Amino acid sequence: TNSEGCSDTETKTITVTNGPQADFMFTGQCQGSPVAFTDLTAGSATVVITAWIWNFGDPGSGINNTSNLQNPTHLFANPGTYAVQLITWSNSGCTDTVTKNITISSQPPVDFSTQGSCEDTPIHFIPGTVINVNTVATWFWLFGDGSSSIQASPYHTYTSAGTYTATLIISDTAGCSNTISQVINIVSAPVVNFAFTTPGCSQSEVTFTDLT
Repeated sequence: TNSEGCSDTETKTITVTNGPQADFMFTGQCQGSPVAFTDLTAGSATVVITAWIWNFGDPGSGINNTSNLQNPTHLFANPGTYAVQLITWSNSGCTDTVTKNITISSQPPVDFSTQGSCEDTPIHFIPGTVINVNTVATWFWLFGDGSSSIQASPYHTYTSAGTYTATLIISDTAGCSNTISQVINIVSAPVVNFAFTTPGCSQSEVTFTDLT
């Protein structure tokens, strides 16, 4: 309506499309292991997701702190809680944002020692005192000769002398694991033997000679 009292009307139809509903999930929450992120953003027959921007809340990782992939992975170097953000765009130019916290657990400390070094003699494998045995869920030993054990502190016998690489892998109740390997030197057992002189009669001296 203008100042003269004249008026006019116009009607236009506006089409409003559904925007994306950003969402994601992740697997793996351990220090030193890549975390896999899976985009779960909802679309429809007419709403197609065309772009993704991830921010992992980990500025210490430099250029790796962001990603444009739909389903990226990210390696968190340090334990802690991180706010991970996903922004998605649809083919209509609509956008949505979601932020979720992810807690990265530290790797369990791992160490071991051995008692014994002779072939054909049981060698005792002893977990190190740095290990919190109350939080260990699984033990897995590889003795380097094709044998293994799932006991916490096993014994193992090497049938041949040589150098072997023994490995201990532990997993804790948080699902995180750690590994350590050590070189084990197994030495040959002595082959005992001796000789002696045959006495001619009683009261004669017998000489014994070690031939080990």
